[in-house]
Amino acid sequence: MFGFPQVQRKIYKNNFLRTIVFQVQFAENKTVIEKSLEIKNLFKEEFPRANDSVAKGFNIQLNKDKTPILQSIPDARTGIDLRSEDGQKVLNISTNSLTLTVGGKVYKSFEIIETLIKKLNQVFELCDIKNALRLSVRKVNIIEFEIVNSNHIEVLQYLLSQPLLSNLNAFPDSKYINQSIQTINYKKDLNHLNLRYGMALVPNTKNGQVIVDIDLIDMGNITIDKILNRSKELNSQIFSIFNWTLSNNAKDLLDGKS
Repeated sequence: MFGFPQVQRKIYKNNFLRTIVFQVQFAENKTVIEKSLEIKNLFKEEFPRANDSVAKGFNIQLNKDKTPILQSIPDARTGIDLRSEDGQKVLNISTNSLTLTVGGKVYKSFEIIETLIKKLNQVFELCDIKNALRLSVRKVNIIEFEIVNSNHIEVLQYLLSQPLLSNLNAFPDSKYINQSIQTINYKKDLNHLNLRYGMALVPNTKNGQVIVDIDLIDMGNITIDKILNRSKELNSQIFSIFNWTLSNNAKDLLDGKS
């Protein structure tokens, strides 16, 4: 899609995933509020912790002296917040979007997401949602490290690919760099990629984090029946991008070889 070498997706023994976010945006649909009880019942096994999302409302009026007065108005229901028993899976449904967030502790492969996406079709049918205006899959990978016999820049160079870090060579005394977070944005037709990567140190410690955050977006008008297949395509693209960002050392860690 954006020129990254394509590789066959595989399931590693380990992962660096902190969060995966699947999101569908659609035209404003008030039926989500009207059918909230039925939607909760659809997911009561996977997401037993259910609450309504509520927005606090305020209104500004001018009195006879033209002084603005802030008045509260009744809270408005904006959607549904559903959570798994362990809190590692969260499904937020509003009047214009559906967001599924899964923590890295329970994520093993995209098949977990696929199962839930299939069930989400029932929400689309219930609320008569025909098209997605925006579809995105985002994966946030974080590698925690402690500096023992090296400096943090060496750790970064050990874990991420050399092409990705080529700009570091231009900086003098790079061992004193405290944080290096880069953001690259791609746009091709209706497809967008936000790639964020780098390293940040925890203040006053020898600990730090290497971050690879990949957000792939399709802004096309996608019919609901195509969402699952398109999501799988985006996920495969993300794997290829992720594979390109990593060094062979990091891949060995994922494979459990180090």
